[in-house]
Amino acid sequence: MVDGPMVAVSGSSTTERHDRLMVIFYTDSNITIKRMNMVAENPLVDRADFERAIQQLVAPLIPHSSDGYARVRPTATGAQFPDVSAELEGVSRPLWGVVPLCVHGSFEGWERFRRGLVNGTDPSHPEYWGAAR
Repeated sequence: MVDGPMVAVSGSSTTERHDRLMVIFYTDSNITIKRMNMVAENPLVDRADFERAIQQLVAPLIPHSSDGYARVRPTATGAQFPDVSAELEGVSRPLWGVVPLCVHGSFEGWERFRRGLVNGTDPSHPEYWGAAR
């Protein structure tokens, strides 16, 4: 079925494969495989590969974006700090790839990030990140 080392994460219902960052979820007789590394098969050789990598890394975040795009709310985080900080991090970390892509090319999701930055810094918006400390 799947080769390589596997480690049980929570009982026997979830198995995690660390060598290629793949998670396998067993539910009754169905098996769902979710790739955790979206760029695993991207050769990252030329500019087009890197542009595609940014798109591949950002795409899984979109369904977890808040209505105002100022927060990314994944189903689980490993963060050891408040949710608002983790949600802001979900928006800000992708900017390391998105901004250079926009400066030297185009990124179809830029408007979503721009709207999130505006809403997150607007004290009157419900998704305001709060004052910097």
